Amino acid sequence: MPQVDCVVVACGIAVADVGDVEGTMVIAPISFRPGPVPRPDAILKKRTVELQLVGDNVYENHAAGGTQTLGHPIVPGDTWSFALRMQNDGEATDDLRVKPDIPTGVDTNGPLSLRIFVGYFDVTALVFGGGFVFQDVAVGETRKMAVQFRAGPAATSGDFIVLRLALSSEAAPEVQDAVRVSVRVF
Repeated sequence: MPQVDCVVVACGIAVADVGDVEGTMVIAPISFRPGPVPRPDAILKKRTVELQLVGDNVYENHAAGGTQTLGHPIVPGDTWSFALRMQNDGEATDDLRVKPDIPTGVDTNGPLSLRIFVGYFDVTALVFGGGFVFQDVAVGETRKMAVQFRAGPAATSGDFIVLRLALSSEAAPEVQDAVRVSVRVF
């Protein structure tokens, strides 16, 4: 078994229902880092009557992908938006950076596109240009973001777009959480 240095890499203790029931996994972060422990938490919000949260208090490394995923069908000419909550679950005020992987299924001149908003402000260029930073996020505070997908009239059945976003601590960039949102044309 490989050795892990929990001073350098974010570590945690995970528990789940033995029957592997979806949504029961909880990860409690542990650290041997001196001082306050940073803990960014990226959360997806389902647009249902219950407004269910996906990934609250679940911390997944960006490179690993993970289970914090929402997808939605879309028709040509339509748009769909996902609500994201970026929360500081750490022990001190922190700056939180939102940065993507390269999305899959994206062609800037193609039939599918996406934009990222903070409030009414389009921050897509900032996110893809090195990351958007929420500054001075207090312990327990949540900042909101939206990812809007658009299927142009030329979109065809089976076209899709996936966006993975990492939320990291500016104080300790190796401490991350990740979410994934996607649409598929039907």
